[in-house]
Amino acid sequence: MSSSLNSYAEYTRFIFFLLADHSTIENHSVAVYTTSQSVGMTRGQINFHSGHVLRVFELGHSKK
Repeated sequence: MSSSLNSYAEYTRFIFFLLADHSTIENHSVAVYTTSQSVGMTRGQINFHSGHVLRVFELGHSKK
């Protein structure tokens, strides 16, 4: 996977690559939205088999 995340599409693929097929994750509700051409948001929750919960909220602006 490229270390450069120059678009929301690349960012979305990267986020879901990190979540895919990991045996420690029970389930997740992470979603990536674009709210305009230059603003995007990631939000949701990751539930781990250990009982830990990670809540995610990120607001970002594209470089372009």
